[in-house]
Amino acid sequence: SRPGAICGHRATGFANRRDFTALLLRACRAVGAVVQPCDVMLHWVPVDVVSSTIAESLTSTKTGEFVNIAWDGPLLADVLKATQLPSVSAEQWRASVVQQEETQGVRDLLL
Repeated sequence: SRPGAICGHRATGFANRRDFTALLLRACRAVGAVVQPCDVMLHWVPVDVVSSTIAESLTSTKTGEFVNIAWDGPLLADVLKATQLPSVSAEQWRASVVQQEETQGVRDLLL
């Protein structure tokens, strides 16, 4: 099995806090702005779908088959828009992130 981007559980919302999207959203909240434009498609697959698909493939009698687990997710721009934070350019956002102590995870990815 080969999953797409694993996101939170459909029922609980529990997700990996060190996932890029989670780090990005926390950084946006910390600096009070979102980066735009951002037209990346998020191919999110809920973790409960991934785990049940893997469990089913382990008990399957079929061998030698690959299972791609992918869903069409939202655009990152739509997720960021839902935060209702103001938009800034990529350069302004990056400069703000670098200055914020709370954005360590994202700073590590940017620098």
